[in-house]
Amino acid sequence: QYALLPTHHVFSVSTDLNWQEIAAVPETYFTAWGSLFECLNLQPEDTLLIRGATCALGYAAIQIAKAWGCKVI
Repeated sequence: QYALLPTHHVFSVSTDLNWQEIAAVPETYFTAWGSLFECLNLQPEDTLLIRGATCALGYAAIQIAKAWGCKVI
């Protein structure tokens, strides 16, 4: 029911999803989101090369980057 984590392991999520819906979002998408926006500062005009695009993380990154407006290779 409870977990104690360092604050740098936690981030807020702004959403209209309820708890059951947000729980259904795979952790893979949060990992891809963090990599693309927190590490790379991805912008809509960017071209993104995704190596290993056949794995779950690569597939999530493709979907997010394309939805953001990026060219994906």
